Amino acid sequence: MRIVEILKEYQESPSKLVIFDIDDTLVNTDTKVNVVKDDRIIKKLNSHEFTHYKLKPGESFDFGAFRDAREFFQNAKPIVPMIKKLIDDIATGNKVVMITARDDFDDKETFLKTFEKWNVDMNKVHVYRAGRDRRPIAVDEKKADIIRYLMDSGNYSKVIMYDDSIPNLNSFIKLKKEYPNSKFYAWNVSLDGDANEYERTNEEINNNMRREP
Repeated sequence: MRIVEILKEYQESPSKLVIFDIDDTLVNTDTKVNVVKDDRIIKKLNSHEFTHYKLKPGESFDFGAFRDAREFFQNAKPIVPMIKKLIDDIATGNKVVMITARDDFDDKETFLKTFEKWNVDMNKVHVYRAGRDRRPIAVDEKKADIIRYLMDSGNYSKVIMYDDSIPNLNSFIKLKKEYPNSKFYAWNVSLDGDANEYERTNEEINNNMRREP
């Protein structure tokens, strides 16, 4: 490959990585994760509760309902401001991914059609499923490992994460120390899609919550 072609390829590669959580960030659902102990369901957690729940000795998660693609297609409600932002970022040419705490769905195409019916071009978005990681560690740590993989695979000067979970955002922010040449922006999303800057980690560090412009 000639140097001109190499430079052109480098220039055309996206410099911004934008990460979207799914549940309670892009969509609202009533899907529950079961907490099981001694073959009995002892708790049912919504997606927000699941993100913060720490398994106790003898407990395990049952993700059966979270793998049901048809249930997701029929019942997921779009959080309109964030779906619009997702569409805009795709159109801008940024590297756009979704990172969810869910495991694989039982029907990939039906899952993708959920977003396609809202005019999201899923051919340009890869979905990473932290639930596939069977290690007994917290969801935020699993998501951080996926982001490390993405950072090591690309050359991103700016990384933006939209998530409703504070633990996920905290783990994201900590990655700044590993990638000092990239600017990290964490946005905390409310259930109605209002995104507020959680913490800025570049040269203008500001720990106060700020409304997104």
